[in-house]
Amino acid sequence: MKETKNIDNFFKLHLNNFNILEKDIISFELKDDTLSLNFDDINYLLSNKISVFLKNIKTREIFKCSSFINNNNLNIDLSNLKYFCTDYEYSIIIINEVNNSSTMIYPKYKNKAQNYSVIGNSSNKHIKWFLRLLENGEFRLSAIALFPNYNNIEENISS
Repeated sequence: MKETKNIDNFFKLHLNNFNILEKDIISFELKDDTLSLNFDDINYLLSNKISVFLKNIKTREIFKCSSFINNNNLNIDLSNLKYFCTDYEYSIIIINEVNNSSTMIYPKYKNKAQNYSVIGNSSNKHIKWFLRLLENGEFRLSAIALFPNYNNIEENISS
């Protein structure tokens, strides 16, 4: 939690130094605790550093995510955050540093119908990722905790 507060303070102190952009994504995939984003116009070879954060919509808490670039896709590793994301929705913030300039990027996806959603698997069979697209194309990410069926209720009902 201490790291979360430090990150939040960092954003407050440096917000005026960021260029803030909404960037369109041409494709995305949510699979196996990884969210892959493919931007149309970002060349990661020019980037000095890329940082990805999830921001809690309600409490404004910010979590830093591990990420890596593969074939010009930004892959966000969600495996360490699955238990943090079960209560609220999170938006995605990307900081792209090129030379001495930092850009805060809010990804948007506008190629789908309104209120499009995807459920993705996790490495834990009791957690599923839920990705929802708002009407304006913004992402909302959360995790769903699945409770095991100890009593085989479904089998008893159908018998």
